[in-house]
Amino acid sequence: MREDLDLKGKLTIVIENVVTGRIRTVVVDNLVILNGRNLIRDFLFGDAVTGLTHMALGTDTSEPSVTPTITEVFRKVFTSKAKADGKLTVDMYLSSTEANGYTLTSAALFGNGATDSAGTGTQYNKVIHDQISKTASLSITYTWDLYINAG
Repeated sequence: MREDLDLKGKLTIVIENVVTGRIRTVVVDNLVILNGRNLIRDFLFGDAVTGLTHMALGTDTSEPSVTPTITEVFRKVFTSKAKADGKLTVDMYLSSTEANGYTLTSAALFGNGATDSAGTGTQYNKVIHDQISKTASLSITYTWDLYINAG
C-alpha cells in the first residue's frame, strides 16, 4: 500500500470597488514549491520551524516553478487564520490605502521567520492571477485555502 501526502491550495481574491460597491472575484490554484514541501518535512522531523504568517504580493507574471520566486512589492501578516480537518485557511485584507499604484499579478505565502520585510522567511507557494491595478478605490480580500490530503 502506498500513502502520498498531497499538498494543494486555492486562492480566492475578492476585489471590491469601495466607491461603486462593485465586486469581482478571482480564483486560482497554487503551486507548493520545494521550499514549502521541505518546510513540512522539517516540521515532521522535529526541526524548530514556525508556520505561515505572511502573504506577499508581486508584480511578476512568471509562472510558478519549484524554486522560490516572486517580485515582491507588498507584504503583510495574515488578518486571520483557521484550521479544519486537512485544511488551513488564511486571510489577508488589503485596505483601500494599502499597496496603491501597483499592478498586482502574483501572491505567495511565507513563514519560518517571515517578517513584514521582503525576502524574509521561507516561501511556501506561489500563484499568478489576473492583473489587479490597485488604487484607493479598491479593497481586496485574499483567502487562501491550503489542503493536506493523504491517500
